[in-house]
Amino acid sequence: MQSMNNTERKSPPEISAKLRVLVVDNNHAFVKTMGWMLELLGYDVRLSYNGPEAIEVAKNFLPNIVMIDIGLPGMDGCEVCRVMREEPGLQQTVFIAQTGWAPEECQKLFSGTENFDHYIVKPVDIKTLEQVLASANREPS
Repeated sequence: MQSMNNTERKSPPEISAKLRVLVVDNNHAFVKTMGWMLELLGYDVRLSYNGPEAIEVAKNFLPNIVMIDIGLPGMDGCEVCRVMREEPGLQQTVFIAQTGWAPEECQKLFSGTENFDHYIVKPVDIKTLEQVLASANREPS
C-alpha cells in the first residue's frame, strides 16, 4: 500500500449532511478499520458483527448507506440485505456489498440483482471507498 504524507492527503469531499453508515462484517479488525476510515471521511458510523444484530441496529439508526459482508456466518449478507430492504425507513438506503471474492465472481453474483446497489472487493482501499460512497451520495433518496 502506498503511503501519503500529510501534504499529499486530499480533503474529504464535502458532505451536505452527516450521512449515516452501518458497517456489517464478522471480522472485528476489518469493521473497526472501516469504521475509522468512514469517520475520517465525515460519516456518522455504527458497527455490527452479525446479521441479526445489524438488522436491529438499522431499525434504530436508519442508515443512509449499509455496507455488508457477503460471507457472514449463519445469516449471509444477501439475506441481511433482503430483510433490511423490507424494513420501514430503509427503502431508500443504499446497500453496498463487501466481499473478498474476485471482481469477476462479483460481476456474476451482482449483475441483475435487486439486493445491492454497489459492491466493493476487499481489501478496500480508501480511494475506491470514496468513489463508491460519492456515487451512493448522489443517488436519489
